[in-house]
Amino acid sequence: MRMLAYGITAHFCDDYLDIAKTTAIEIFEHFTKAIWNVYHETYLCRPTPADLRRLLDKAEERGFPGMVGSLDCMHWQWKNCPTRWAGQYTSYRGKPIIILEAVASYDTWIWHAFFGLPGSLNDINVLGCSPLFNAQCVGETPEVSYQTQHFTRMQEAYRKDMDRAFGILKARWAIIRGPAHGWSKENLQYIMMTCIILHNMIVEDERDEDATQPFDPDDIPTRPRKAEIYKRPEMDTDVHRNPQQLNQFLRLYREVRCPVMNKNLQDDLVDHLWTMKLQADQNQQ
Repeated sequence: MRMLAYGITAHFCDDYLDIAKTTAIEIFEHFTKAIWNVYHETYLCRPTPADLRRLLDKAEERGFPGMVGSLDCMHWQWKNCPTRWAGQYTSYRGKPIIILEAVASYDTWIWHAFFGLPGSLNDINVLGCSPLFNAQCVGETPEVSYQTQHFTRMQEAYRKDMDRAFGILKARWAIIRGPAHGWSKENLQYIMMTCIILHNMIVEDERDEDATQPFDPDDIPTRPRKAEIYKRPEMDTDVHRNPQQLNQFLRLYREVRCPVMNKNLQDDLVDHLWTMKLQADQNQQ
């Protein structure tokens, strides 16, 4: 826990635990794997209908009806990135980066986490590789009716939820605030997921205590503190979505992912550009 919370190195544990550095690292790896195996189904699960009802009610109260959560990516510098992967993981900043994609709600609870993609990708490429919308494409997600109003202005306010979530996550777990010193991508993934699971545990534990505190969207902490949590309804409530909009989304999604459709669109675009160029040349003549 000290290695997670304070970011201390393994050999510091020798002073008070009287164990070797290699033993401390082995124990640390076992701990992160155990946290993932035992708790990931509870603290990294899909929102239930009751959760969705609570999130949608709060979104409507904040002026953005239909908004469930905020999506963003966090870049974690990989100091000990293996040389054979350095080119793939090096970002435009010139340093190896490993990316976390996450979705957080207004209470900083992280509902979705996708970790391990190379820093050479941008956020759009990450979204294309992410399994975030896979369940929706096969019709397995809870039914939700989506609405928007004053989109740009309200989206800017909602993005602060993700900034707050990343800020609290880094403030609580110093190990992800600095460069990653691990050699294995698998171990780094367990470390990141352990920090997220423990973060959600803290959010759940402080929910009742902080339910009455006022919400401040500009509050991005720089040190460990309590997150603003609102009480979760106990009864499940069905939330419905528009089947026509869902079918339209699925059709467009499949067309975007289909190589044949991409090729046809590319050919059509090229033909259209050539036609416009020929017409322009004829007009000049």
